[in-house]
Amino acid sequence: MNRFVFLILAVFIAHPIVAHAQDSPSRFTKQHMKSIVVSLAQALNHNSVGVQASAVQAIRQLEWEFPYEPLGELLDPLMDIVKNEESDTRVRLLAVIALDGLHSDIGDKLIETIARISKNQSMKDLCNSLIVKNDKFRSE
Repeated sequence: MNRFVFLILAVFIAHPIVAHAQDSPSRFTKQHMKSIVVSLAQALNHNSVGVQASAVQAIRQLEWEFPYEPLGELLDPLMDIVKNEESDTRVRLLAVIALDGLHSDIGDKLIETIARISKNQSMKDLCNSLIVKNDKFRSE
């Protein structure tokens, strides 16, 4: 599993160097995006907090670098982490931010629900902040 984490991290460390050389996503990225997304989805389901946190951070980087690439396959695993009150709070907080970055209606509804029902005050606060941010963005 350490090789898997190393591979993901290596791809995301090397990738920005290649991606900034062009305005559009590189051919390498287009060819490998599907396998990257599948690997990240698997990492989100791993029982290691470190692997999950690394995967969520990688997803956030993908959202930033490639805002027009479809990452919908990551919605369900991210939502599973966010909904699980037993998951590590740090990973849940990162997952909420990544979920918000995917800009999906179902993800936004989950964030609103978590803001109301979560037992974790940090989760409630972050979700409420994201709701306010999204409402402000929509009204402009």
